[in-house]
Amino acid sequence: MSGLTAYSTITTKIRARMSRMLTKEQFYELAECKGVPELVEYLSATDAYKDILSALTKEQLHRGNIEKILKRSYYSDFDTIYHFADLKQKRYLALYFKKFELVFLKSCIRNICRTNSEDRSDKEVVSIFKKYSKMNIEEVQKQTSIEGLIEVLSGTEYYEIFKHVADSSKNLLSDYEYALDYAYFKSLWRGINKYFDGLDRKILLNAIGTKIDILNMQWIYRSKKYYSLTEAEIYAMILPYRRHLHKEEIQSMVEAKNIEDFNLELKKTMYGKKEADLSGEKLESVYTFLLDSDRKRAGYQFPYSIAIIEYFLYQKEREVAKIIMIMECVRYGVSKNETVRIAKIDERSVAV
Repeated sequence: MSGLTAYSTITTKIRARMSRMLTKEQFYELAECKGVPELVEYLSATDAYKDILSALTKEQLHRGNIEKILKRSYYSDFDTIYHFADLKQKRYLALYFKKFELVFLKSCIRNICRTNSEDRSDKEVVSIFKKYSKMNIEEVQKQTSIEGLIEVLSGTEYYEIFKHVADSSKNLLSDYEYALDYAYFKSLWRGINKYFDGLDRKILLNAIGTKIDILNMQWIYRSKKYYSLTEAEIYAMILPYRRHLHKEEIQSMVEAKNIEDFNLELKKTMYGKKEADLSGEKLESVYTFLLDSDRKRAGYQFPYSIAIIEYFLYQKEREVAKIIMIMECVRYGVSKNETVRIAKIDERSVAV
């Protein structure tokens, strides 16, 4: 089946949704709002959010509730795309849904570790998880201890991950988060190689490969800047997959004696050659730009491929995150210029 035939329906649906996404000018206008009610009123007039926000009462206009509703729109778009996907596309979306599970579980762990009693229940999110996840999300949400969380995860792929960390000597929040990240990328990489071939496999491996490259460099940098880890401990944290990094380059960065030496080795990589004055401190901003560039180019170059799904979901996630960040700034009376900076509204993007 040709790409045009296989992706014509889903590409049409995605393009319709992308046409409703907020523009940079609209983000600027959001940053000028004088409070959360005004921000919600503005969003309620947009095509993307009018259906989910226009009927809210004054009592519902608080940050926590608005954030939940915005995130629901992300899940809702995922659900709609899944409905129109064929078997191959659904396999990719099933892999993608693991990202939702990852974010959800990290939130649960943080709340448990910080003894936070925040109400995390959301009926619409629960219904989505019941549809696509093997986790009993309602039981997971109720847990107030790591032991209880591990018990209700029995029968899922996350049970052994949590059990292994719980049995370790440190058993820290960061250990659980890292273990989840490691398992997620491992599962994603294997799934892509198992279920996809040709152009779709190349697109997906390029997308995840860039992300893994940058994450590995960030982990090496943070290990040297903030922690006293041995080289063996750093190597144990590195994901065993690469796109543009060579084994020797990773070795040189791990074995760098200090941050200055690390930055020198970083500049020798493909990323250092493409990005002027790249350093460990700048990896975060480069990370966002490169992920955006890869997905945007692939989405425009191969509109009738898996790239269009990957690009839309990535853009939708970023849009919701930006709105939530702007809402938080507006809530605390942050100036427009500072809001633009914090929400990264002016971040550079690649031309296509």
